[in-house]
Amino acid sequence: MIYLVRENVMELQKIDRDFTVCKIDDISQVDFAQEFVFLAKTPEEISLVCESVSVPKNAIQAEAGWKAMRVTGVLEFGRVFDT
Repeated sequence: MIYLVRENVMELQKIDRDFTVCKIDDISQVDFAQEFVFLAKTPEEISLVCESVSVPKNAIQAEAGWKAMRVTGVLEFGRVFDT
């Protein structure tokens, strides 16, 4: 899948792995050496997206079955979040 964004080309590539979205209460068991790790924190929770084979044992909740894409090329944030 290729999108033309202004004068730059942005390509989305499917990552051929299985991912899990987790709710965790601490990051002590998150393996940051893995190729794909995404961590988000709000005042209410810490969320982790990682490969399904790398879900920490201390995860409070885990929802498997997710896929991911990689953006290659130039990602113009102004264009992505344009209202």
